[in-house]
Amino acid sequence: MNRTTVLGGWAFALILSATCLGGGRPPLSCGQFSPFTFAIISDPQIGMVALERDRTNFAKVATAINTLPETTRPKFVLITGDLVDDANNRPAGAMFRQVLHEFSMPVYPIPGNHDVTTDGKTFAPALLASYRTEFGADRLVIKQNECLFIGLDSQLWRGPEELARQQFAWLKQQLHDRNNYRYVFVFEHHPLFLNDANEPDQYYNTPSMWRSKLLHLFEQGHVTGVLTGHLHRNESGLYHGIALSEF
Repeated sequence: MNRTTVLGGWAFALILSATCLGGGRPPLSCGQFSPFTFAIISDPQIGMVALERDRTNFAKVATAINTLPETTRPKFVLITGDLVDDANNRPAGAMFRQVLHEFSMPVYPIPGNHDVTTDGKTFAPALLASYRTEFGADRLVIKQNECLFIGLDSQLWRGPEELARQQFAWLKQQLHDRNNYRYVFVFEHHPLFLNDANEPDQYYNTPSMWRSKLLHLFEQGHVTGVLTGHLHRNESGLYHGIALSEF
């Protein structure tokens, strides 16, 4: 998997090929694969510093991606959460949606902790409902050129438990037909872990109760890679052949 940085830490174009996948497990499907490019943006977090400043920076990312050479221009863009800094800040949400219309390709966001909590930590069902109204589904599936992309709401792994169980069951359903795809990617906001799969729970990782279940499911389901945000820095590694990339 080749990686090209666009605007230093804001967006990444990842070029998929049938022969180079960043150390991940070999593909299961044996069909003819057509390489393509997709981009990842994480944590635009409109309102974190100043509304107009943050909107302008996000718009610059859209322009940079739109003007990439045709050979590397993405088919679509994934946004791995924290669309805004404060879920109750309606002007920030409006600015985010305004910039979305500037992209020349489909854009698929999923929520981060700042999008569905009252303080970055405390989940609020009403904010999840608002997210779904303003930005769309909080979990989704994209199919492109023998590849499957599964977007998740990682804040649900922190509760309430019933919503986490529903999402996990839905995830298992999506992976049921995994053999129909050459590559499978999962994208969500929180990294599964930072340094060790058995590390203690903390703000930046996924709670161990769900982390262990997800890692087992991803390994059994031959997931190619897990793409996350939250850290505001670039990290990558492997877990039992699964590529882990944080942005």
